[in-house]
Amino acid sequence: MSRSRRRAALAALLLGFFAALPGCNEDVAPTEAPLSGDLQPDPPRPDYPDAHYSADYIKHALDDSAPAGASDESQAASWQKLFDGAREAPGLAGAAPVTAPEGAGRDKSIPLRKPGKDDEPLKPDHVPAPRAGTLPDVLPPAHGSVLSQFDAFQHEMARMGVFSRVFQLLTRADWHARPPKHPPTPTDDTRVTVHHTVTAQTFKLADTIRIVRAIQYYHMYGRARVGKDIWDDIGYQYLIDGEGRVVQGRHVDDLGAHTRHANAGNIGIAMIGNYDKDRLTEAQKESLRQLVTFLALKYRIDPRQPGFLEPHTHFNYTDCPGKNVTAYLNVLRGEINQKTLDAIRALKPEAVADDFQPMVVTLPAQG
Repeated sequence: MSRSRRRAALAALLLGFFAALPGCNEDVAPTEAPLSGDLQPDPPRPDYPDAHYSADYIKHALDDSAPAGASDESQAASWQKLFDGAREAPGLAGAAPVTAPEGAGRDKSIPLRKPGKDDEPLKPDHVPAPRAGTLPDVLPPAHGSVLSQFDAFQHEMARMGVFSRVFQLLTRADWHARPPKHPPTPTDDTRVTVHHTVTAQTFKLADTIRIVRAIQYYHMYGRARVGKDIWDDIGYQYLIDGEGRVVQGRHVDDLGAHTRHANAGNIGIAMIGNYDKDRLTEAQKESLRQLVTFLALKYRIDPRQPGFLEPHTHFNYTDCPGKNVTAYLNVLRGEINQKTLDAIRALKPEAVADDFQPMVVTLPAQG
């Protein structure tokens, strides 16, 4: 087969792959500017300098396991699931896309919804965003990136016995992220939404890097192959792999693209894997618990407030983040409340309010 025919066959294969993908987070923030052919990408901005892996180590890890000449595009196609979503939720068969009102932003579609529902941008029972400034200020003055602050926080909490271990972090520089297409929109964070990537659950460093690069490629370019709008960057702010590594996605104070019509002030954390069938590892649970505890303290958001920590399905008609993650979130809320109280007591005992007590979680009887 000639080279031109091989290229044509590969292009057809990739187009068919992207066309067959389901989707979960079809959201983009309505304030983002439309992308058009006459808009040029901005120059790359410097990534955070606090890399935890050397460039040589990353290159060696990738070279050991990636096919020769593999591109982000071919890596994206090599995974058999979509990188940013889940199937439509049960009971939505026969529903059709609807059109958003004028002025709703560049993403004119709204998720598939139950037949007979009114045209609502969010589920009608979603909880409004909680208030910031509702926790005492106990963290030391901020220096460096938010990711480096989290690294210092988890080391200090481990030293003080609040956390049992410290997890590895991957900056954008570590996984060789593409720069965003346009200047980001800043946002004031007040809540956290949990997702899953509907991919393989990764444990090896090289696999995690490859899949995160593929996710970013799909979000920025691959969605156009199936007639969807493309995004300025990877949609999530953080991703967590099976070993508990925390991967930096969009910068945490930049508007994300992960929860339809609820991205403002919303930090998206994606668990790498398909949690309709996979189960969270203990490392993932602990890493997620420590990260969200830090975010609550960093942005001074009382985690007991309704709406602080929610699954994607709380906002949109989707099964994301998968039944096994969704089932764990109520327990996770109680654990985060307790860890937040423990951290406040350890860092500034006099700041503990008399009324801050961890939420009591009652588990169902076994057997």
